Amino acid sequence: MKEFYENYSTHSHETLALGILEHGVIQVQFHEQSKQNVVSNTMIVFNPNQVHRTKKVSNNSYGYYTLHINTQWCKKIQDELFGKQDGFINVFPNIIEDTQIVEELLKLYQEITQGKNADKYEETVEILLKNIFKNYCDVTALHENKKEDNILLLKIEQYILDNVNNQITTQDISKEVNYSEAYISRVFKKKFGLSPHAFLVNQKINRAKNKLRNSKNQDLSQLAVEVGFYDQSHFTNTFKRYFSLTPKQYQKGE
Repeated sequence: MKEFYENYSTHSHETLALGILEHGVIQVQFHEQSKQNVVSNTMIVFNPNQVHRTKKVSNNSYGYYTLHINTQWCKKIQDELFGKQDGFINVFPNIIEDTQIVEELLKLYQEITQGKNADKYEETVEILLKNIFKNYCDVTALHENKKEDNILLLKIEQYILDNVNNQITTQDISKEVNYSEAYISRVFKKKFGLSPHAFLVNQKINRAKNKLRNSKNQDLSQLAVEVGFYDQSHFTNTFKRYFSLTPKQYQKGE
């Protein structure tokens, strides 16, 4: 039975994610970019923390695969290729039609779904990433002007990441960085595509997803509290809005 594509609301991933659609057409929109239609056998690159939303264009869209790759491991590969860098270098464009790279990724997905060559997955992914980074990373983009706003944004981002499990507000952030709430919200949303609150919720959901992936026996009511939601109902509704699955369905691998 084919699993048809489900729409996803605005969110981001901590990981580098590589996606391919087997059949049909979906639409993706990245922050500060126009909507783009993605057809089968085309690779979509979701850079770490890059805000986006996706929805199906044709009802017969199915066979969507996404490979999530640890960002720190990706950065080590980039450092080997380009020398030590201050941060992860984003891949652009986000939609890649490079026949060789797409074929390599499709072959990897087929091997994973069929359980073949499991001992070579890491080596295969590393070769694939080196190919992508060499052709689609712009090292100079990482060194663009580091003005005051960028320093402020780093402080805000770090404060949120340090308090993911807490119920912090924009007022708390304002007191921490000594800027007005209005200014913080404006510059943060321009950079990240999400308000500070939405960014916080996104991080909570990603943290919850990681815990569910690593533990099939995770108590959901306890998890809701651990990642800073008021109750399990609020957690469940938010999780489903992001991933089109309830936490229980995700936990069971449905």
